[in-house]
Amino acid sequence: MSSFSEVVERRATREEIDRTEFHVWYPELKDFTFRSEIIRLGSDFVSFIKEDGFVIPPHLGDNYSSNWDSSDDEDGEVTTANPAQRDQSNWFVELDREFQRCLQRLGGHAFLKTNWSAPLDVPWMTMGSLKVTSLRDIYLQLKSSDRVMFDFEHMYDYCEDGGSSEPSCPIVVLRKWVNLLPSMELRLFIRNGQLVGICQRDCSSYYPFMGSKFP
Repeated sequence: MSSFSEVVERRATREEIDRTEFHVWYPELKDFTFRSEIIRLGSDFVSFIKEDGFVIPPHLGDNYSSNWDSSDDEDGEVTTANPAQRDQSNWFVELDREFQRCLQRLGGHAFLKTNWSAPLDVPWMTMGSLKVTSLRDIYLQLKSSDRVMFDFEHMYDYCEDGGSSEPSCPIVVLRKWVNLLPSMELRLFIRNGQLVGICQRDCSSYYPFMGSKFP
């Protein structure tokens, strides 16, 4: 039997990380979770998301509120793109249409994530909510989240078999919006088909009633 130190020091392989991607497990578990729409991303869009600053694509027009049309400066405000500054063929009109179609199929309200992570670090920019109702919300969350950047740039950094740190199939997932109570979200740990552990998902908060559920 391996010692505890050997288990802790073992690094995951790229194949093991790949098995945890949303689009890998969702088809098998879709009957037991929220309806989701998976949108595959091209390398040009991923590069755009990685770029510094927040530039509004000009074709979005009124999808953005008027208080987002000022220059991108030290205050982190947003600028409307000048079409002359970028080849218009590089804007993502078709992808945005797919985002809108998926959002409509989900009833107009969704929760966004990428291959592995959700942008849980951006509520301070989104009025305290992660609800997506427009293209503006999608762009804002993708461009503002360090968690999203980690998915696109660093997920494989510490794999024992090395290689590129970028996912081979970057995606955006729109999931049907449901109001969940953080206190009722749990992580389940399964090994060889057997449940071996349970813990609360929100490890930063203490919920007194949880003590009676899990002594």
